[in-house]
Amino acid sequence: MSRSEAISEHSAAHRTLWLCFLICLCEGIDLQAAGVAAGGIHAEFHADAAYFGYFFSASTLGLFVGALFGGRLSDRIGRRSVLLASVCAFGLFSLLTPLAWDLGSLTWARLFTGLGLGGADGQHGDVAGRLQVGIRHGPLEGRAAMAASRHFPVHTNLSYK
Repeated sequence: MSRSEAISEHSAAHRTLWLCFLICLCEGIDLQAAGVAAGGIHAEFHADAAYFGYFFSASTLGLFVGALFGGRLSDRIGRRSVLLASVCAFGLFSLLTPLAWDLGSLTWARLFTGLGLGGADGQHGDVAGRLQVGIRHGPLEGRAAMAASRHFPVHTNLSYK
């Protein structure tokens, strides 16, 4: 392997690692956004307290089902393919969430966002961990998760509108 090929491979690994970090960060921000938006949703849609149980559970249920099927699917077609499809799904439904016209459409958008989150949840750590053979992956993934979680308190001060 020539020096330029080694540098190119090293750069691609760093890009992939950063993309996996950004996916992890976006997942956390999306999960926190529901709590931040709850007051605005109550004011906008006049939702009662019982509705918020469904609203907060929809994303978690989607995450569970997405992780269950995403893991099985990734064993069949590959981790990167499932990761890419999951990121596209949670990105699309995250962008569609503000366009919800009533409480039902809002809950369905959160459920489908959760499906994408669940599909991506187990994949980004595995993709990042398989970049290089011979390095310790646990500390690397742990540092990425801690770095991502440091940014969440900053976003909790944002308002709904």
